[in-house]
Amino acid sequence: MKCLLFTIILLSSTALAQDKGGKIPNNSAEYGPTRDLIENTRMSIVGKKFETLTIGDVQYANATVSKIDDAGIILIHSSGVAKYRWSDLPIAVKKAWGYHEGISEAAEKKEIEELAKLKEQRAAMARLTQIKQERDALLRRFEVEYDKFDRRTSYLRTPSEEPTESGLVFYIIVSDEDRKPVIYMKPIYVGKDWIFMDGLKFSGIDHKPIEFEAERESKAFPHLVEWAHIEADPEKLTDLLKNGTGIRFLGKYYVDLPFTESKKQELKDTLLLYDILGGEGM
Repeated sequence: MKCLLFTIILLSSTALAQDKGGKIPNNSAEYGPTRDLIENTRMSIVGKKFETLTIGDVQYANATVSKIDDAGIILIHSSGVAKYRWSDLPIAVKKAWGYHEGISEAAEKKEIEELAKLKEQRAAMARLTQIKQERDALLRRFEVEYDKFDRRTSYLRTPSEEPTESGLVFYIIVSDEDRKPVIYMKPIYVGKDWIFMDGLKFSGIDHKPIEFEAERESKAFPHLVEWAHIEADPEKLTDLLKNGTGIRFLGKYYVDLPFTESKKQELKDTLLLYDILGGEGM
């Protein structure tokens, strides 16, 4: 088909008015010849090629009308693809290319709603992907083990202390039976003399000392080891994270440890994982 030179300019407000016959019913059977006329007009334009095509202030070279539907038009040109909604087109284009107010406005509204839903879905998928990435990164800071005998999973936050150093370890247990996470603290004393540890307290927060019966072993000579497993209250741990400044192991003798930034990060990670696993009471 020989290329045509076709320039469309935006008509003034004195241009021919749109058909005042009202909106066309949504039922296609009721469209009658008006709908047929619209479709025939569109079919006569689709596929046409133009050496130069001007729509509003934009000029396209070697343009082909690829599609015309109720929502608008699509052009393929030398620089790519252009899509217009009917509401963005000059009156001259609307008149010549098969626009109808009722049909086109309804189609445009539907398209905008669908695009908004698609945008929300993509945002939700992106957020889910981000959450999964953050969770995977968090889990890499834990030692995860499954106990087949007791049917439970433990999540031990890898401690910053060396095995030969005293410290406080945080971990979570999730039983297969109820799937509810429980946070535990494990105070570990390592030294050359027994302190007969039987309690734990923190500076910077208002709470009573935690009492317990510690286990002891001397197999790690020259280091003696004392430890205990203590179920922890998430709310008190949150208070500890915000306001705690120090740790004291109580016993016949006592040992003070600083509540370091690395230890705070371990506690923060544990509380975050507790929340992800469905913990309550924070």
